[in-house]
Amino acid sequence: MTTLTEAQTWTVIGVLLATLLATTTLVTTMLGRIITVQVSGLRREMATNFDKVGYRFDAVNDRFAEITRRLDGMDARFDAMDARFDSIESRLTRVESRLDGMDARSPA
Repeated sequence: MTTLTEAQTWTVIGVLLATLLATTTLVTTMLGRIITVQVSGLRREMATNFDKVGYRFDAVNDRFAEITRRLDGMDARFDAMDARFDSIESRLTRVESRLDGMDARSPA
């Protein structure tokens, strides 16, 4: 069996330590780059999806605006119908008063 001198032992320890530090540095650097790339990809994907959601909200807002516009038109129609009913009611009131007047004149 071969025995190492003290200088050789420290040299082997130094080489192993340097190799360990180099490997740790390499793995840490690669892991950092991988995480950066993954986060960047996730950020792009999320931005794209948020844009799609934004477009869908815009479409829903447009639909609500159209419904509101139609309902505003319906309000005008209901106002016209109310005016017609008021006119009919006033005519019926006049007819009713004439009929009441005829009933008062006729002998019972």
